[in-house]
Amino acid sequence: MSDKVGLLDSHYLGEVLKPSARKLGERCGAVAVDILARRLTEYIGSVEDDKYSYIWRSAIEDHEQDAHKEDARVVLVDAVRDAALGATSSGSPAALSIVKSLLQSPYPTLTRVGIYVCGEHYGTVGAAFWECATESWFLEVPYWHELYWFINKAFSRFSVPQRAQFLGFVEKLEGECSDEARRVEWDETHRRDLLHPAFGLGDLQVDEKYQKLVERWGRYETTQTSTRIPLSDGWATEAPSHPMRSWACPMKSWWPSSRTLCLIAGVGMVPHVEGSPHLSLQR
Repeated sequence: MSDKVGLLDSHYLGEVLKPSARKLGERCGAVAVDILARRLTEYIGSVEDDKYSYIWRSAIEDHEQDAHKEDARVVLVDAVRDAALGATSSGSPAALSIVKSLLQSPYPTLTRVGIYVCGEHYGTVGAAFWECATESWFLEVPYWHELYWFINKAFSRFSVPQRAQFLGFVEKLEGECSDEARRVEWDETHRRDLLHPAFGLGDLQVDEKYQKLVERWGRYETTQTSTRIPLSDGWATEAPSHPMRSWACPMKSWWPSSRTLCLIAGVGMVPHVEGSPHLSLQR
């Protein structure tokens, strides 16, 4: 994280931007989004510093598990999001260009904003997602929350070629797993998890593929209000009744060792964080 300090305290920055960011996007388009995005990256620091942004920003939408709600970075994420929504409320080449610039950013947080905007305004800028989509979005932790809800919200509006592209990403998926004996399990449970948000939305091929994976590995289980936390040996989910704010600070001192996310048998190993709510391992 950068040590950059703005002229306004983050609280007052939020007071200024919250009611105005969307209007700025509507009236100024790319200029407003670019200025706010650039200021956000200045606060984040390097691209490497943004690698684990999902810890301090669980979701691009307002979410009860977002930590550090008064942090300048969080305020600016809200502002970039709202400005981008304002700038893409109607379809145009300029709107598509704005979303593409977010999706193609080397900063995961800006890419996540782009994915979120595509889901909210699929009719106007959804095509940009498919022009920019990369395998990493379907594999890597930072993009999981936004990708899941993008699929869930927009799948019924995917064209036939877009559905084929989606299934192509899912079927070719191969993650990194340090335990070769569990590689098939990891890959297939991840495919199941990617198909889950599209299950029951009218595509028989997707439903059949999902059901076969469920029969083999069990159902995907999560709640709408919970956010999955990646661990080096699986997924942990915070109990929804416990806000993340109270234990986010000690959690910041712990980082995943690698992007393996291999599941382990039994209860699994969850790093202890003092004051944290109960964490349960999910497959």
